[in-house]
Amino acid sequence: MDAFDELVRQGKVRAIGCSNFLARQVVAAQQVAGTHKGAQLVTCQAEYSLLARGI
Repeated sequence: MDAFDELVRQGKVRAIGCSNFLARQVVAAQQVAGTHKGAQLVTCQAEYSLLARGI
């Protein structure tokens, strides 16, 4: 999360997100970011494809 926060502060990325995280991992990441007053996750991309049809 520190690395993501640094990228946001430098203006290299506008927002950060995650892909295929479990709910507890998203909560943990948000807690870490909140504790350190860093960049929060703003988007999640769920796996969805022709082979893996479930979300």
